[in-house]
Amino acid sequence: MKGKSEKTSRGITLIALVITIIILLILAAVTIGALSGNNGILSNAAKAKQETEKAEILEQIRLDIYSEMANNLGKDPTDADIERIAGEYGKVEGNTFYDKVLTTTEGNYKIKLSEIWDSSTTLQPGEAATANRNKYESDGKTAVVPEGYTVSNKEGEMSIDDGLVIYSPNGDEYVWIPCTTDGANGTLQYRRETTKWTIENDNGTKATRDELTLLEDDVQYSSTDLANGVNEEVAQKIVNQVNAEKASIEKYSGFYIGRYEVGKEDGKAVIKQNKEPYASIRWVDAYGLAQGIESGNNATSYLCSSYAYDTALSFIESKTESSDYGSNISKYNGNWKSKQVVDKNGNVIKEAGVAQRLNTGLTTALCNIYDMGGNVGEMTTELNPNLSETVVLRGGNYGNDDPAGNRWDYESSHAVADSGFRATLFLK
Repeated sequence: MKGKSEKTSRGITLIALVITIIILLILAAVTIGALSGNNGILSNAAKAKQETEKAEILEQIRLDIYSEMANNLGKDPTDADIERIAGEYGKVEGNTFYDKVLTTTEGNYKIKLSEIWDSSTTLQPGEAATANRNKYESDGKTAVVPEGYTVSNKEGEMSIDDGLVIYSPNGDEYVWIPCTTDGANGTLQYRRETTKWTIENDNGTKATRDELTLLEDDVQYSSTDLANGVNEEVAQKIVNQVNAEKASIEKYSGFYIGRYEVGKEDGKAVIKQNKEPYASIRWVDAYGLAQGIESGNNATSYLCSSYAYDTALSFIESKTESSDYGSNISKYNGNWKSKQVVDKNGNVIKEAGVAQRLNTGLTTALCNIYDMGGNVGEMTTELNPNLSETVVLRGGNYGNDDPAGNRWDYESSHAVADSGFRATLFLK
């Protein structure tokens, strides 16, 4: 019995030893794997060290930018400032600001300039924006440029005071109108003007209804209006539009107006120079076309409201040399019937006394905006459902001598060659 017990005891001990060795081998393999490999402890520790070093460099660059801002009384840095300061930490390469990358001398880390300083960056002329809140500064003022749009680099188009021009990704052109909803601190106020300029007297009443009153109980629509898409549903959309415009103004202190009357290009509505005006259409069609010109995530186009039209006209009139543009045609090179039209070189485009519609942008711009007076009358979102003629147009046209501020109305079913429209662009 004793010999058998010793044999069993020795057998169990050998099995336990083998199992122990196997377990130790497994643990060793696990430990080696945990320490090495792409996700190993040693590898992760190295990555963490690199990220820490990169974050320290990034933070130091930002501290240098803040320091320079303090020395400049808090003024936001320009893209050039950011690139210069980043360049002290290595080599900056790339084309536009948002393409440029800093390769640091210490650690050879790659850092995008937009990663260093994104939403507060300021665009340079001709540079495309890639964030909704990119700023452009000139004349001590700031304009906000929507995503994907480009600031003009042409002489005379880069000043906010003189009418800053931007280009959409499709090449449509807009002009920035700096304003606020309350006109605080002497800024231009975003508002309608119903006493400053001529208003057509239609059957003893005047076209002065505010778009925001289109849902009031006294509003009724004729059978002609209803047949041509002018109804309570559209009225609700217009009220929503004007409220959205005001919200955008409060947020961004400005909006964009089409540089030209809307024209045609391959059957599409565009805002480009030397295009046939998009005329001979009903109001409801113009309303829909205007909304389809720009539909990006950060900006929306609309048919010009009375608020936007009057504010843009007031912006033009704020310039001394064009202070009576809304009420006078005598000194302006616009396309009215009695006026001769010349190009920038003085060559005659159209003789005086001739009623001839011209392509967009062939006259002389004011604040880089063309033909708010003359060429084609411009449909707006201003409606007067209680009158016999519901649609309100602004300005004059090639067949008359009505100035830019003029209000006149016609039926919603009309689609004539002397009536077109202008679009606006508001940031969301």
